Amino acid sequence: MRSVQQAVCLVQQFGKAIKPGDRVYLWECGPRGGIIGLAEDAEAPRIQPEPAEQLPFIREPEKFAGDQLRVKLRMLRRIEPVISRKYLLSRPDPAQTPLKSMTFKNMKLGRLRVRRFAT
Repeated sequence: MRSVQQAVCLVQQFGKAIKPGDRVYLWECGPRGGIIGLAEDAEAPRIQPEPAEQLPFIREPEKFAGDQLRVKLRMLRRIEPVISRKYLLSRPDPAQTPLKSMTFKNMKLGRLRVRRFAT
């Protein structure tokens, strides 16, 4: 995320609900994962290939190969320090956080779109 101003992300859910200008929180996976940035949808999702400049960052190329439904994101800002998963899960009432609709494994906080980036 540090090296790009725009990214193209695979759309796996809510494809018909995604529209330009929607806010997207960027999630970094891994043991120290968390929210690393804020972006917005730059365009409606469309069928397109993975951009060549993003290929070095992909760990499972077969999952991202070929023309698939993807959306272009415009990076708005990095979040430093990272808002960790541990912190978010520690909140007494996660539904009252600004990220009230984020979904974690085994914990649903609502319906917020989060893009994941591998660590």
